[in-house]
Amino acid sequence: MSLTLTVPLMILSALVAMTPLGSGPAWDEAEALRQEGSFGLALEAYRTVDRSGLDKQGERWLDFRIADCTWRSRASTEDPDDTASRDALGRLRAMAAGVTRDQDQDLLWAEIQESLGDAAWQVRRHSDWYTGWSHYQQALSWWAGSRDIDTARVRYIQILRKAARPVWAEPRQYVYGSYGGMVPVETLNGALRIATDPDDIAWLRYLVAMGLRNQSGNPALYQRTVEAFQAALKGGREQAWYDDALYHYAWFLHSPGRPVRLDQGGYGHQPEWAQA
Repeated sequence: MSLTLTVPLMILSALVAMTPLGSGPAWDEAEALRQEGSFGLALEAYRTVDRSGLDKQGERWLDFRIADCTWRSRASTEDPDDTASRDALGRLRAMAAGVTRDQDQDLLWAEIQESLGDAAWQVRRHSDWYTGWSHYQQALSWWAGSRDIDTARVRYIQILRKAARPVWAEPRQYVYGSYGGMVPVETLNGALRIATDPDDIAWLRYLVAMGLRNQSGNPALYQRTVEAFQAALKGGREQAWYDDALYHYAWFLHSPGRPVRLDQGGYGHQPEWAQA
């Protein structure tokens, strides 16, 4: 299994500005290897960085990079011995737990939370949505409060994309919501308020529709779900999720169908055969 979780180039410069610089060729080489997904080689390079040239924050970043690259490099192997990964994840949890005040939660803290989320959800043999999402939520909350709006927008949606579809998902077999992986609708609505890319907006509408489809027991929610599906489908057939959206929209129109008020009170459902 290949596990390649790299940072998009469009936000690399912003992250570099917030990570330790001036640490010499070993650090630069390690960062470059990490960006291309060569976590094992990056780990070797990070271990050669001269700590004497780092301040306390720089050491925190180096400790994070070593632990992060350790579990990522081990996740791409078939070796059943997970001692190194467990030790690395333990160090990451300890680093996160060491930040006890909200005002001390910095970019590094958010990166640690995202790494822990990836370790739980992006590694197939774990497939632990609930643990993964608990960490992704922490990272999302931090980015939501960031003053760097452009970088925060990209990172926020990047995390949501990983949460909605893990890297191990088979293109023709994985359906959004499998293994419990359903992003809360309120989080998706928050992302829609900051999204600017049409593809992101259409994709978020699809996730909203999928989240609402089982809650559409009254006309207002039903209409919201219909509108979300229709907005998503405007994203076009070239979208990887288009067929899924079309299928689930048709199924939604068929079952449960449109809510109708019953003579005896309450609501029943009427299948929308023609539209489906």
